[in-house]
Amino acid sequence: MVDVRDRKEKGLTLQDVPLPEADWSEIAAFARSFDAPAYHGSYRACVEIGRQRRHETLEDLRTCLYFEERRWRQCALIGIEMGEEDMEYIRQLVRMIRQRLGKGSRSDLAPEKVVGISGAGRWYSLIKEAGIGK
Repeated sequence: MVDVRDRKEKGLTLQDVPLPEADWSEIAAFARSFDAPAYHGSYRACVEIGRQRRHETLEDLRTCLYFEERRWRQCALIGIEMGEEDMEYIRQLVRMIRQRLGKGSRSDLAPEKVVGISGAGRWYSLIKEAGIGK
């Protein structure tokens, strides 16, 4: 994968974004390539966006991905492992980022790939964001 930090001045391109099916290490590297605290002015703002699972803009999506990467990196340090639903949410974020860039295929957003996120109540927002059912 291309180091997107080197391409900041040129803007994010589809080649910079891993496929939703990429392994966690590739997705995590992409997540870390966005300096969300600098963009939003504070880490606290990133936490708020990540906890709300706000998906209104490309930057919100990248912030949510940044938040998830950081959260799971910290959890791993104390022995908490990511579950399947957690990884599916992360893959859904990658799909939505690709869609926002205008190049994501509709197969990236197939209805069977949209799942409920336990404890978050964001199933509806994921479907709405993905444009499924329109």
